[in-house]
Amino acid sequence: MGEQMSYCVNCGVKLKEDASVCPLCDCPVINPYEEYKKYTGEKAPAQPLSTDNAPVADWRDLTHFIISLTLALGAVSCCIINVCINRRLTWSLIAVAACITAYICVGLPMKKRNLLPELSVLFDFLSVAFSITVIGWTVNDFAWALRLAYPLSGAVALCAGYIVFLVRRHKIRYFHILALGSVLAGAISVLTELLLNNFTDISWSGISAASCVFFAAVLCIIAKSRRLTRRFHL
Repeated sequence: MGEQMSYCVNCGVKLKEDASVCPLCDCPVINPYEEYKKYTGEKAPAQPLSTDNAPVADWRDLTHFIISLTLALGAVSCCIINVCINRRLTWSLIAVAACITAYICVGLPMKKRNLLPELSVLFDFLSVAFSITVIGWTVNDFAWALRLAYPLSGAVALCAGYIVFLVRRHKIRYFHILALGSVLAGAISVLTELLLNNFTDISWSGISAASCVFFAAVLCIIAKSRRLTRRFHL
């Protein structure tokens, strides 16, 4: 028998079993069975779980199958075409690596539903690094990968992992998530220009970072206003 999950009726976030208020929107958590017993003094009616009409596979299983089949057919087709034209595997290796990366980033979380988000971010980074390595090996040039691709993908993975860590522990809410993401996006744009210019100059990334910081400040102001958050149920 599968575990039954509880969700907030206001914002839909998943709740812990002993939660009395929603950690995201502060909406009170009310157990309808407890309320039934409180007002009637009777034992709440049993809610039997029947699997007679349960579907064989839910939409996630079907989506996972379609994604897996599409990526597999795409990778095999590219290999066959490459061999027919060049008599060996060359550019098709990049397509295969891209399909593997796409499956790890999209298909794997659907298959492994209990996979920790932090591990999912780690697997995503490793798959992207694998694709970068395959591209560098195929074109026989790793200078761009070592100079730009690996550092940037690592920085993005660290930022994503940090945000996931905060969200999972209910440290930040919607507007704070957007604000933090905006600041990190500005920081990554600065890092990108520094890597391109060998850490000697900042021009366009400074404007981008300033815009991101301004947008994050506006979001934080909105988040601090209870009137606005309640008005939009945030």
